[in-house]
Amino acid sequence: MDKESVFAQAKKVKTNQGIALLFSNLKNPNDIENEYLALVRKGIVVLLSKELLSEKIKQGGNYLDFARKLIKINRSERTEDKLKKVLSETELETLKEMERKGLVKRVKMNNETFISLEKGLFAKARALEETAVEQSSQSSKSFNLRELFLAKGYIILENEDDIQEFSKAVEDMALKGLAFGFRDFDRKLYFIRKEDYEKHLNEIYKLLEKEEMGFEEIAKCLGIENDLAKTMIVIMKEKEGDIIESVKGRYKKV
Repeated sequence: MDKESVFAQAKKVKTNQGIALLFSNLKNPNDIENEYLALVRKGIVVLLSKELLSEKIKQGGNYLDFARKLIKINRSERTEDKLKKVLSETELETLKEMERKGLVKRVKMNNETFISLEKGLFAKARALEETAVEQSSQSSKSFNLRELFLAKGYIILENEDDIQEFSKAVEDMALKGLAFGFRDFDRKLYFIRKEDYEKHLNEIYKLLEKEEMGFEEIAKCLGIENDLAKTMIVIMKEKEGDIIESVKGRYKKV
């Protein structure tokens, strides 16, 4: 799949930190090269604007590129005073950050302060950048849980930290009755918007009044995702009280 095709299928989601692109059923995240991806869960990838994540990474220091720049400066020219004349304010801040993280150190010699490059500079710089990217991806994932939910109308969460964070993010909707959910025996959280729940409620009732059905059958009949069908059943069991699991994986209305 070429890059243009992948982007054409993306759904734009407005967030309080910019525009995110939501990709459903993206089998190979590498289809989008040189972009920063946050894998929210299997099959769902959220792409933040490259500028936003680049800015996040820049705040942590562009260590590797800056290390390459430093090593090109002649050792005799790598004094504190001379560097102040050739480096930008942002680069000087990065230099201070690199010193705090042990990538460089200040050495006094002949009444001058030289910037000495520590052993393993590039390996350390690369490791720090990878950490910055990972933290940025995690940050993007945090606020995108709510955005993912708003885009799809429902969400299933398993990770306990994600559940706690998401619960806080949608507390306003829950208090107004605009969204609700339950944790099933598998300990996962199944959460759905009220309008999406009401949209499919009677459709599922009609199916289960006729015969016992599983999630996949319900999804196929209604033309919806399997996860949405499962979310509906889990919540209907708790909220309505008239849906039971007659045999393992099959449900009916009583």
